[in-house]
Amino acid sequence: MAARQPISQLRIKLFRRPRVFCSLPARSPESVFDREDFIGSLARYDLGSDEFRQGIVSLVLNAYPEKQRLIAIHIPKCAGTHLRARLASRYPLVHKDLENEIRTPLPVLTEQLRALSRSIPFADAILVNGHTSLSWYRAKGLCRPQDGLFAAVRAPAEIVMSYVNHILTRFFADPRLADPDTSLWARLLAIEPSNLDRSPDGIKRLGRRILREPLVQNRNPLCTYLGRGDFRSALWAIWRSNIEITDVTRYDSWFERKFRMPSGPRENVSTKFLKPSDLNARDFDALNALLDEDLWLYEALASALEESNAPSISGCELVRAMIAAVLRNASRRYLMPFKPSTSG
Repeated sequence: MAARQPISQLRIKLFRRPRVFCSLPARSPESVFDREDFIGSLARYDLGSDEFRQGIVSLVLNAYPEKQRLIAIHIPKCAGTHLRARLASRYPLVHKDLENEIRTPLPVLTEQLRALSRSIPFADAILVNGHTSLSWYRAKGLCRPQDGLFAAVRAPAEIVMSYVNHILTRFFADPRLADPDTSLWARLLAIEPSNLDRSPDGIKRLGRRILREPLVQNRNPLCTYLGRGDFRSALWAIWRSNIEITDVTRYDSWFERKFRMPSGPRENVSTKFLKPSDLNARDFDALNALLDEDLWLYEALASALEESNAPSISGCELVRAMIAAVLRNASRRYLMPFKPSTSG
């Protein structure tokens, strides 16, 4: 393994550029934020070190505190890839994969950091994306009132089915199972390229096996990415952050209204190898066990979205809608209509 270069040998060629000064809204007009602080803050790190890797997102965002952050909570199979692909053409992208050495090797990391240092000063906002939970951003203090925070959701069973078909599609696209993702899934499922049954029936059997495999599936993905894996924590985080939430049926209209640009074709669409009609009772039992908390959360979100008749709702609007629903149900159950007495 090649020796890692200390940042003192890399930062000059990566970040050499004129000094840029920007006024900070929170400070007096005479105060300035020296953009070279971003470079200086890196001086104590080795670019390839774990310490540096695990702090890249926070480091870049905190170097530009006057820039609005557009934080997209990417719940798997909920249009997150499309959103990133469309908005990355407009805003500099800080992706959580920058912290992953496998997905972003050191040479790629250095190039992306250099591109960010050149583009962020001239951008209106920074796009932040990745399969990262809302709780992570809140714990790091990266969600501020002036930032945009949003997510798209879909029916939990649809997420699981789409994820199964995504894995099957990737298996077909990578017959040697050499890609990091397909290689990992193959190990978890004890599959070798030579014993992968690619017949229609074989693919369906594999899809049902993937659906029931806890090592492959994400349990309660909605609650995991919007909270800490359960309904209560997700509802608390949604309310406290006041995140904006849409669903995949409203996603196109929400996207076009919010960003004033065409939504365009969807990205990362999988072949539907496995369909709900292919599942048996055991499969549906597995789905219910896998999504026990998500079913509560999605019912609340879907009801609030339907009642609002809007492309999206905020966290506070969701809680208000839930309280109103509880009061309506209570009045129907416990309040009897007044009937005047007919006796003497």
